[in-house]
Amino acid sequence: MCLPNHSPPWPDVFDPLGKKFVLSHEGKGAIAVFLLAGTWWVFEVLPIGVTSIAIGVLQALFLIRPAEKAFKDFMDPGVMFIKRQPFQGRLSWNLPFYLT
Repeated sequence: MCLPNHSPPWPDVFDPLGKKFVLSHEGKGAIAVFLLAGTWWVFEVLPIGVTSIAIGVLQALFLIRPAEKAFKDFMDPGVMFIKRQPFQGRLSWNLPFYLT
């Protein structure tokens, strides 16, 4: 997570309308969290639900977004209901269960 902070200056970025601006500290942190989450999803380091909650925690921990805004996206009851569905009644890593 400290890699974007200690990296050399990044080039300016462009929005879809072509406006040029300097990438902020929060923007660099958001890119780092996105890449970390993508790595966790691809290699399944943690279950998807844990990874998705970790995104909100990392955003608040590294001051990318205020905690209220970061957790509002992930802690909504509807989202938590969807995340809980695959794990009800069985363990997701129970391989013999899938083979029977």
